[in-house]
Amino acid sequence: MLHREGIYFTVLKTIRFSNKEPPVRFIAWPLEVFCDNIGRTNKMNVSFKTKSPLVLYIHGKGGNAAECDHYRPLFPGHEVIGLDYQTFTPWEAGEEIHEEVERIKIEYEGITLIANSIGAFFCMNAEIDRLISKAY
Repeated sequence: MLHREGIYFTVLKTIRFSNKEPPVRFIAWPLEVFCDNIGRTNKMNVSFKTKSPLVLYIHGKGGNAAECDHYRPLFPGHEVIGLDYQTFTPWEAGEEIHEEVERIKIEYEGITLIANSIGAFFCMNAEIDRLISKAY
């Protein structure tokens, strides 16, 4: 679940068009999304408008994604969002964080990571170093 400026976003629906292809996730996200059908295969081609740059906040134990609001004044001209991970073991949280960072990487030119306490440890286990520009 992501948090952006006081609003939470989550997966709306997962659709599998055929057994041979991976499912498609439709999420609630305030972006301009353009979908066009490609022939009879029922596939959709989705392209996102790129925004730049992004600050991604990962909270520590007992924290939440809304803490990202504290960092907005420090990064003018950046969009600041918080990731509210739902798992609490290093391998599960690392996987969850990696998937979310890969997903939002397509939308932004660069990602600056701010991670607090155990959230920083989870990020190290997520192997996202090639996906981010900076980390604090």
